[in-house]
Amino acid sequence: MARDSEEARRLAADPTTDWGTLYELAQTNPEVHAALAANPATYPDLLAWLGSLGKPDVDAALSARAAADAGAPEPEPEPEPELDATVAAPAVRPDEPSPETQVIPAEEPRTPPAYAPAAAAAAARVPLTVERVPVAQTFGQQPTPVEPPPLEPEPPAEEAGSRRRLVAILVIVGILVIAGIAWLLGRGGDEPDAGPTAGPTATAPATSSPTTPAPTATTPTADPQAALDAASVALADAVEGSACEDPATEAAAFTDFAAARLAVGAWGEDASATVGEVIGLLQSRCNAGYAVQVADRAGEQSPELARELGGRDWVVPTLPAPTGAADITAFSSPSGNIACVLGEDSVTCSIAEYSFGSPGSCTDRGAPVTAVIDATGARADCAAGAVTGGPALSYGTAARHSHFACTSERDGVTCWDTWTGARVKLARATFEVEGPRFGSAG
Repeated sequence: MARDSEEARRLAADPTTDWGTLYELAQTNPEVHAALAANPATYPDLLAWLGSLGKPDVDAALSARAAADAGAPEPEPEPEPELDATVAAPAVRPDEPSPETQVIPAEEPRTPPAYAPAAAAAAARVPLTVERVPVAQTFGQQPTPVEPPPLEPEPPAEEAGSRRRLVAILVIVGILVIAGIAWLLGRGGDEPDAGPTAGPTATAPATSSPTTPAPTATTPTADPQAALDAASVALADAVEGSACEDPATEAAAFTDFAAARLAVGAWGEDASATVGEVIGLLQSRCNAGYAVQVADRAGEQSPELARELGGRDWVVPTLPAPTGAADITAFSSPSGNIACVLGEDSVTCSIAEYSFGSPGSCTDRGAPVTAVIDATGARADCAAGAVTGGPALSYGTAARHSHFACTSERDGVTCWDTWTGARVKLARATFEVEGPRFGSAG
């Protein structure tokens, strides 16, 4: 929603305005495009987009901005701090590189996410506003040398020798004790004493000078925010590239995002908004039925996702039920030739008399033909057994239950899954089956 013009101009010119607000102003308040172009806080992607609009005032602001940037003096380098001559240089071991030649790469700064005003979304596509965090990298730039920490001084030679002798003595004593215990246990058997035997001889183990353990580097703790950024990008990629065939793939991306978000802090409105937008995108790419399968799998692994997606208030039917449809679970056609039962997860219809050829597994011409619609689609399935309906559904009326709907017409009964669009039509001379409908992925 567009902001008040005065407030929009103030925010567009304020260098402290955050990137998300600048992005919003660019979309909703075109009168401030020139102010956004002049604002030093405007990020590069938004500047590039503004330059593509071809507005004279925007181009003038961008030209002034470029001229100001070109004339800005370069900051003078800070003087190198003088080293205290009284500080002893750290000892360098022969097998380690010299501190003067050791270069530790500086940690790459994390750049903020690039917001760019998007074009109008496709007709059936819900825009995704998951932040992608590009990694800023300049190839060929040498990292800034960093003074390595001083190495631990080695113990004096006398102290090291004493420690080695003590370790060797303790090892010998331990072996003697173990050998003595084993000898005593061997004499406690039931065999008769065969005479004096030589006592056990303890052999002193060969000792070698203990080597100084190599220093181990401490593994840095992973950055939770970086992990969240990566999980957000992976979730967006999984949904945008979905083939609508394996719900487990997208469900894993949702659970990874939830775990990364909780590692940063408590679940908040930002996480709820991201999940809602991404599941909406998945519906537009596949269909509501596929999105529900993904949501159920993800909810089994994450209480937060179960709470966000378990209510089904986010579901957008692919083929909604007719307005005024009665909520009933069983009916028959007015002629009594067709009967249907609407359940929570499927709808089943049977026709007793027909003239069409035997479809699918229905090979017995003398038996009713049965059709089933469930999460896998619509099909003839006489192995499911014929059903008996309920009260007659008048011609020109409709029934619904759960996410299924049916209509009764003089030319037959049609039932479908409102989430996927899979449907079947039964009539005395007609048996039609249609699979699920898909959005942009279809």
